[in-house]
Amino acid sequence: MKQNTPQAMDAIKNKVEQNGGGIKGVIKTAVDAYVNLWKAGFNAIDNATGGKLSEIKNKFTSAFDGIK
Repeated sequence: MKQNTPQAMDAIKNKVEQNGGGIKGVIKTAVDAYVNLWKAGFNAIDNATGGKLSEIKNKFTSAFDGIK
């Protein structure tokens, strides 16, 4: 774990710099990580249910598109 920590910190620092640095870079990096975590969870559940979660999402998307 001690060996991986500096590598992980370097990766985070690089990502923050890629996202503009400073507080904006930190916030963008955190939001991106949060979004990716939720996407991974959604995909895992969707795969476990044979795509049922995507079907539900698509029904809601279609319904809301009809409202527009």
